[in-house]
Amino acid sequence: MGLGGLATPSLFRTLAVPPLLGRWPSLASGRPGGPHEALLGYGFWKSVFGGSTDALGQRFTFDGKRYRVVGVMPQSFYTIYPAADFWLPRVLTPAMTRKHNINHIMIARLKSGASLTMLNGFLRGYRNRLLAGRSPAARAQAERNGFTISAEGLHHSLLNLYLGGKPDLLLFLALIGLLLPLIAVVNSVNLALVRARQHAATFAVRRALGASTTHLFRLALKEYLPTLALVILGSLFIADLCSGFFHALIVSAVTGPVSVTLPFILRFGVSSVLYVIAAALIIVSGVILSALFYAGRPSHLASLMREAGGRGTTRSARMMRRGFGGFQILMATLLVMLGLIIIQSLYSIVNRPLGFEPQGRLEAMVLLPHATSLDHFWTEARPALRNISGIRAAATGMMVPFNTLMESMSVIHAPAPPHESLYVHALMVSRTYFKTLRIPFLAGRGFTRAQETHPTRAVILSARLAERFFGTVEAIGRTITTITLPGRRSAERVVVVGVVGNVAWHPTPAKNIAGTIYVPLKTPGWFQFGATNVVLLLKSFSPALLQSIRTTLEQAAPGAAVTHFTSLSSMIRSSDRLYASVTEITSIFALAALLLTIFGVYAITAQSSVNRRQEYAIRSALGADPAGVTRLALGEAAWMLAAGLVLGVTLALLLTHLLQGALYGVGSVNWLADLMGVLIIISTVLVASWIPIRKIYRAELGDILRSGA
Repeated sequence: MGLGGLATPSLFRTLAVPPLLGRWPSLASGRPGGPHEALLGYGFWKSVFGGSTDALGQRFTFDGKRYRVVGVMPQSFYTIYPAADFWLPRVLTPAMTRKHNINHIMIARLKSGASLTMLNGFLRGYRNRLLAGRSPAARAQAERNGFTISAEGLHHSLLNLYLGGKPDLLLFLALIGLLLPLIAVVNSVNLALVRARQHAATFAVRRALGASTTHLFRLALKEYLPTLALVILGSLFIADLCSGFFHALIVSAVTGPVSVTLPFILRFGVSSVLYVIAAALIIVSGVILSALFYAGRPSHLASLMREAGGRGTTRSARMMRRGFGGFQILMATLLVMLGLIIIQSLYSIVNRPLGFEPQGRLEAMVLLPHATSLDHFWTEARPALRNISGIRAAATGMMVPFNTLMESMSVIHAPAPPHESLYVHALMVSRTYFKTLRIPFLAGRGFTRAQETHPTRAVILSARLAERFFGTVEAIGRTITTITLPGRRSAERVVVVGVVGNVAWHPTPAKNIAGTIYVPLKTPGWFQFGATNVVLLLKSFSPALLQSIRTTLEQAAPGAAVTHFTSLSSMIRSSDRLYASVTEITSIFALAALLLTIFGVYAITAQSSVNRRQEYAIRSALGADPAGVTRLALGEAAWMLAAGLVLGVTLALLLTHLLQGALYGVGSVNWLADLMGVLIIISTVLVASWIPIRKIYRAELGDILRSGA
């Protein structure tokens, strides 16, 4: 948002985040008459003070008050105000709490022995006591609106806020991060089993000659130690990659791209690393012990001799290979299909209709003094901006697309009962707002100069809201009833003078917002924030032009401050960064899963082909149809493919249905992505299976018989 955050000084002590420089504001600064102390945000400190330690002790004026800089917060610090420019003390008095309906977010630290469940139980009781003093109608309205008082973990709350209300995305990433190590471990175990099968005859002969289990275990451990090391190191590397990406993703979604350089032991956690090592040791040791146990059975030597004679492997060995191969295909199917669905979602986001033109537009965030209204500021700023030669058009509004400074409003269609009220985006705009952003009018017209400079009841609706109320965009002259929640409590009738196209305010549409309502700057009784957005259509870009614009805007209202300039195109790219990052990591993991699956299926098919190569060669020599021999050879892969593909597709469809709300433009069934995923898996498995079979099929019969003798 780039605004100054207001917080009681106890916030920083509660969060226990030390400043990068200086100290926290004193507790006295949060009391009436206390010192005016401020903390700077990292980005503001870098851009305005050049990252110099001389910023400490500097003073600046905001809203007619002089504040002294006492500290600078680190770059990674973020709460409900993403990348705040500075933090000022919030002073609450009993008179303020009685006069205003304060809706503040509070952060608390639980006492030792207390739990979130206990706290929420207390808050539910407090809510019931509040409602007990209300009228039956007020209680019924509170129930319909879902009025609650509850607490949740700060980590979960911030993720929900910064992930666009879609914390399921993090769960999705964690699932992807889990699947890939599973495939790697299963692949390593499968390769260990194949190698154990190759050395089973040696172990069986040694056991028959009197070798002890301990001696055989040492030999096997020496043989499989490289595999064990690869499993451990590979799992740790993948876990480190996932953990580092998740951390960077959340931080970059809030503060912009950052470089995460923490050692993996700090990001992933010592205990989790030990768990991975222990799991790898247990799995590989279990494989070795099971191979040794099987090799020690008296009947095993005879079965090995039968295999050497060309009678094929035992049924249990085939089932074990098929089971591990099918599991690999299942995991790969899941990753590939989910990856394609994520790519489809990103494509839908990137190609969604914006409803406005971002190219060449620049947004300036302006903090206004407390006593300055938005219409007064714009009356002074507009003619001054028109005199700057590098500006084609300019407008102001309390909200611009892909920024979050907005007001919610309850809108009630006149004939409808109160319980059918809708929540909408509601914002004050200048009459040049639609022209500057190139938002098309579908019916009616924009605000007139008289409506912008004199109190009026005129409003402009978005097409979605007009169709929701009247079933058509032809709603000119119709009336609706509005209630602005933050400002006034009484309902007012307003007249529709225009209908414009729908605008994408966020990366993905909010489900609880029915549309947008625009009002002129002079609308009476409207709640105003202490900041506004100025949108500028520039002829060209230069630092001198930006400095001229900054000076003009700050002179329009003494005490105003321009915190930053941001192009609308970069705001859109920044908002898409989260989904692009998810798509990137999912694609990488899906590709890695395919490669691991190729290696695993190749190893299984190669082992099966080696065991049956005499049979294939003799069949071919006796005139068997090559296609029939190929189908017979591919039977091993067909078993794995059938089981893994069916289960993988089923799980992928189930997860897609569960994550449907977190993915934009994705339904419960996505035929194109699902079909592509199935075709990729089938072709991958068939290629991995055909390579070893092709080698055996091309070999000379005499060579095969001599090698098997």
